[in-house]
Amino acid sequence: MIQGINNHYVGLAAEYRVISELLIRGFNPARLMFDSGIDILLDDGRGIQVKTARISTRIGGKGAKYLTYNFNLTGGRRRNRKIINDKYDFLIFWLNGTDTFYIFPKSETPNQWHFQITPDSKSYRKTPYEKYKNNWELLNH
Repeated sequence: MIQGINNHYVGLAAEYRVISELLIRGFNPARLMFDSGIDILLDDGRGIQVKTARISTRIGGKGAKYLTYNFNLTGGRRRNRKIINDKYDFLIFWLNGTDTFYIFPKSETPNQWHFQITPDSKSYRKTPYEKYKNNWELLNH
């Protein structure tokens, strides 16, 4: 990942990255021109919100270092702590610079303002979200 790229460009790249994955899997996605809480619309009318994050290093207990991706799920400043809107049917997280995606149906989206994925769970803690990792089949239900 090149440092210093505008966050808007990174978000746009994430949307196109998800669109390419959807096309490969036989979906007919459309990117919406204006973000009204849905970034991608499938031909059956279901909406997808896309989020991405860059990898960062964190310090855990006893000074242990671990790599993590931190996603902000708020619409605005942290103090508002408002979870993103509920217009979407699926929320897809892309671990920027990887081939890893976490696909959450709306009903199973983490209900928190901040979401963290640690790819190497042995180095920190086991994530409860493994069943969503690259689980594109969830879109077929």
